[in-house]
Amino acid sequence: MNKATLAAIFIASMSQAAFAREDFEGTYTNGPVSIEWRVGGRAGTEFLSSLCEGKKFRPRTSPGSAKRGDDYAIKSDFKFTELQVVGTNKCLPQGTYKRAP
Repeated sequence: MNKATLAAIFIASMSQAAFAREDFEGTYTNGPVSIEWRVGGRAGTEFLSSLCEGKKFRPRTSPGSAKRGDDYAIKSDFKFTELQVVGTNKCLPQGTYKRAP
């Protein structure tokens, strides 16, 4: 193999590694309520709340959610140290949730 071929293989492998997404799981709390955030695997992205055991929540993509009164948004800071929940959902109360140790 020549140097150009090796360089092309190296660049292709690096670009694929940049898009690799590893599984992530974290628990966030604001005192009385805990939210578990899971990313990756077959489940995709989901949230679980201590207020509604066994019920999974996914990021909202449907415009009909707001009409039903269960519209919410969950955002993370850049370092994943806190979650911000905005919207109306009895299982995911609005507020800032800090990452549990």
